[in-house]
Amino acid sequence: MEKTEIKSWKVLNGNALKIIAMIAMLIDHIGVAILQEGILSQPELSRELWEHYYDIYMIMRMVGRISFPIFCFLLVEGFYHTKNLKSYASRLLLFAVLSEIPFDLAVYGSFMYLGHQNIYFTLFLGLAAMAGVEKYRGDIWKQAVIVVAASGLAMVLKTDYSAFGVCLILLFYVFRDQPTTRTLVGCLYTASSQMLSVVFAFIPIQMYNGTRGKWNWKYVFYAFYPVHLLILWMVRMVIL
Repeated sequence: MEKTEIKSWKVLNGNALKIIAMIAMLIDHIGVAILQEGILSQPELSRELWEHYYDIYMIMRMVGRISFPIFCFLLVEGFYHTKNLKSYASRLLLFAVLSEIPFDLAVYGSFMYLGHQNIYFTLFLGLAAMAGVEKYRGDIWKQAVIVVAASGLAMVLKTDYSAFGVCLILLFYVFRDQPTTRTLVGCLYTASSQMLSVVFAFIPIQMYNGTRGKWNWKYVFYAFYPVHLLILWMVRMVIL
């Protein structure tokens, strides 16, 4: 009976988790691209309207916080299930490059902004760190150097979520087979550095059933990031 109850919670496959994360990310980026960089930056906006839109903006950012831990979790699952790690890493790096201009336009209104790089760079560094730690399993000093190097590079490049993001990926990697510990440690770690709402990401993660899902939408998920950012930038240009 106990096993049946536990299994009944595992109702989300990999595709479902990706869709949840994508929706949360879209809400977050609407808040940034349309409200923060658009409506809230208008000098003629009255104080009352500004406060109204700011409240909406904050709600959207809180919802959006749940997306990154889910993406980190899925990256670790992808690391364990991929048949070609080099191909996986190459895709992440390719879409990091393709996403940079849409990211800069949507978030900073600039064709090229070097002060902040998109999330794909963080995911790539996290994947590289996992590969290095896995390669030197048993050699804690080399593993430590790899973790420090990946985290340091994220800070130097100023990637989205920076070293915090790389370490969160590694946290999911280390506690992959310990879901209860992973949730407790993950909640403490993320809540200490992000909006408290980020802990809600661990609810759908705990509901993951270990399957990919019926449909192979791999490139749809990859392309969603740069495409939706570009669309949000164009929408902001039109309405403003």
